[in-house]
This record gives sequence, structure tokens and C-alpha cells, in this order.
Amino acid sequence: MANLAASLLTLVCLFPEILKINWVWDRILILKLLNYSLPIMVGGFAFVINENADKLLIPSLIDKNANGIYSACYKLGVFITLYITAFRLGAEPFFFNHAYTIDAKVKYSKIMTWFVIFGCFFILGVVAFIDLFASMFLRQNIYLSGLIIVPVILLANLFSGIYNNLSIWYKLTDRTRYGMYISIFGAIITIISLLLLVPLLGIMGAALATLITYVTMVLISGFLGRAHYPIPYEIGKLALIILFTILLSGISFLLVRGQFTFNVLLLVFYLLVLTILQKKDITKMMQ
Repeated sequence: MANLAASLLTLVCLFPEILKINWVWDRILILKLLNYSLPIMVGGFAFVINENADKLLIPSLIDKNANGIYSACYKLGVFITLYITAFRLGAEPFFFNHAYTIDAKVKYSKIMTWFVIFGCFFILGVVAFIDLFASMFLRQNIYLSGLIIVPVILLANLFSGIYNNLSIWYKLTDRTRYGMYISIFGAIITIISLLLLVPLLGIMGAALATLITYVTMVLISGFLGRAHYPIPYEIGKLALIILFTILLSGISFLLVRGQFTFNVLLLVFYLLVLTILQKKDITKMMQ
């Protein structure tokens, strides 16, 4: 009801503008729009499966209590989700506006690198203070047993964001059907992975299924993108940053969890290493 009320209010606010529109039926333009957008819409349905199949299958594969714990802990991935959403709102218009500039692909590569850097910082920050966030958002002790899935979910959401970045190649080249194929394939992987892993590993299996899906989608999209719209992504550096983040997150979660000083030092260490790694770019931006 709240969503419906918000949508109706938005419609009312925009109604004066809608009345000013001079409606013209352009068959050729309509066909172009449908050819471009219908695959994205179908891919959107597949994306909904990727995001929600775990919550739908866990009750039958385990039980409702496990699903409650999983869903509650899954919410802690919202920090990365909000970051990705905010990034997309600003990045996609930029990608399209600069598509025909000389150094467009170089810019896209740099944007990806910085996206991963800040995304990994958010992951490490949430893991480092996971108990604090759990006390704020979960509140009940029964949910704390599921916190082990949070680092995996955060990493999966990061790869989801990386996939969104990579998707620019099929959007700029009007090959949106490839995005549809990848999303459908991802949905199939999600369902198969859930059916195989959840009975074996419980809710951790669901988290791993999400991670496997998005990593696979990133690899497929990256491979196809190199063939149709090659962008010089700093793949080695990106892999190093992600592995470095996984290492520090593992240390934080398994060895120094709850120790404020050590976790702050881990964050500082991450920033120090990344500052050194990106020294050339930082110096260039400050000139």
C-alpha cells in the first residue's frame, strides 16, 4: 500500500507535465525501442529470480526458520546494494554521454577500477563491524547464527555490481539480447546451485549459489564484451584488490571479530595499500 501510495503521488505530481506531451505514434521508433528494451525487460525477470529464488526454495529445502535467519542476515548486504544503486544512477548516463569520445573506453576502465575499490572498502567495513550492524538491524540473538553468510552475500553483491558495469558493452552496441541470455543463464545456474548446495550446506549453500551465479555472469559478460566492445579493464589489478579484500575480511571475521582497534587498523591498512596501488591515478586527479 505504501508503494502504491508513493506511485500515485508521483503520478499526480507529474500529471501537469504529462498533459503537455504531444503524443505522436512513430512506428519505426516504437520498433527500435521494443527491440532494444524487451530483452532488458526479460532479463529483468531473470534477475528477479536470481535475487529471490533462494528465499523461495529454502523453506522447502530446509525449513521456515532457516529462511527467516537467512533473510534477516541477507539484509546486511543492503550497504553494497545501496552503493550499487547510487552508482548506476550516476554512471549509466555518463557511459552513454561519453560513448563517442576518443578516450571513452579508458574512462570506463578507470570507473570500473574505482567502483571495485570503494565496493571492497564497503565490504571490509561491514565485515569489520558486523556485530555492530547486527545489533542495529537484526536485534534478536536467534539471527546471529546466520552472520557467517554475510561476507559471501556482500561479495556476491559486489560481483552483481561488476556485472552491471560490464553490461555497458551490450547496451552501447544495441545487443541487449545478450544481456537477456546471460540473465536467463544466471537464473538457471541459481536454481541448480540452490538445489545442489542448500541440502548440503544449509543457508551457506544459498549464499554460495548467489555468489556462483554472479561470478559466472561476470565471466560470460566479460568474455563476450571483449569480442564485441573491448574495454581495457585492469583485470589483474581488480582480481588483486578483490583477493586482498577477501583476505582481510577473513582475518577480520575469523580472527579479530569484535576487536574494534584491530578492525580499524585493517581498514587503515586497506586504504594505505590501495593508495599506494592507485598512487599514479590519485596524483593525476589532484593535478
